[in-house]
Amino acid sequence: ENRRNEILISSFYENKKEINKQLEAIYSQILPGNCKGCANCCSESVGASFTEAANIYVYLLENSLFTPDLKKAIMVYYLDIYQKRNKCPFLDKTKRCKIYEVRPLNCRLYGHWLKDDYESNLKRLHKQALDISKEFNENGYEVSKEYLDFQIPYCHDFIGELYDLSFRNRLYDRLVNIDSGFIISNNLEIDYADKGIVEHIAGLLFDTEAIDKLRFENKLTDKLRRRLIKIAEHIIPKVYINK
Repeated sequence: ENRRNEILISSFYENKKEINKQLEAIYSQILPGNCKGCANCCSESVGASFTEAANIYVYLLENSLFTPDLKKAIMVYYLDIYQKRNKCPFLDKTKRCKIYEVRPLNCRLYGHWLKDDYESNLKRLHKQALDISKEFNENGYEVSKEYLDFQIPYCHDFIGELYDLSFRNRLYDRLVNIDSGFIISNNLEIDYADKGIVEHIAGLLFDTEAIDKLRFENKLTDKLRRRLIKIAEHIIPKVYINK
């Protein structure tokens, strides 16, 4: 996994300008809106593409944002997956986003949904969570009811353009095309994974495969959690970059 991450980030860095140009071409299709800044929407790890995740990781490195507090927050969030819904670790104490300039497409689209579309998507996500929970339960790991029942409500306070499903899907398709082109042109051996942004970044910082093994074997004791969180604060993020 470390070798895969090294290839992913170093390849991204070599193509950074072009990829950022392509990402910005997608993001610029979303018109600015008026948000009151309540941060209610920043309550889960939204889905992000490989190139978005790589862009955010490099942004955090270049701006020296991988502080002990941030690394701790990312680890806590990752350890609590399937049990608690914590606030996004990239949200600071003043409810401002630390990665706002490079936030994923899903963050940018929140507020721009039609209400019926949003409610339908909540039902889809809940069913998806229940299906995952059932699979985990059959293998001896129980997902909490708090995690399963949590939903971010539709935002009635946002003022801005609302986009229908076809518009959003066109943007998502373009994002997938960027990922595909990046992976193929750099001959990367990466299996597509539907991951949230926190899971992506955690995977670049920590040995998440080992953590998952402990999680699903029900071996994440309170003592071990405290130790992992303490270790996370002192981890030096790998640069993975050949400048």
